Amino acid sequence: MKKQSILCLLILLSCIGANAQTNDVDIHHRAASIANRMTDSLFLNKIQKDSIHSVTARLFAESQVIYKSNIPTDSLSFYMQKVEDKRDIMYKSILNDDQFLKYKKHKRSLLYGY
Repeated sequence: MKKQSILCLLILLSCIGANAQTNDVDIHHRAASIANRMTDSLFLNKIQKDSIHSVTARLFAESQVIYKSNIPTDSLSFYMQKVEDKRDIMYKSILNDDQFLKYKKHKRSLLYGY
C-alpha cells in the first residue's frame, strides 16, 4: 500500500512538472514570436532582440501568475495594467527613442484603432 501511495505521488509530481515545462515552453515561444516581429518592424539589433525576448517572457510569466491567482475580475484589469506599465518602462530602456515611439504608436493603434 505504501509503495502504491509513493507511486501515485511520483506520477502526480511528474504530471505537474510536465505541465510547468509546457507552460514555460509556451511562454518562450510567444516571447520569441514577439521579439521576432519587433525585430522586423523596429530593426532591432541582436542585443535588443534578446533583451525584448527576456523581458517579454518574464512579463508573460507574471501575467500567468496573475490570471491563475483567482483575483476578482474588477481587480484583474488593475494588475494587468501594472504589467503593461512595466513592459513600457522596460522596453523604453532597451529601445532607442525612435524605436520606442514606433512601438508606442503601434501599441496605441492595436488598443484604440488609431
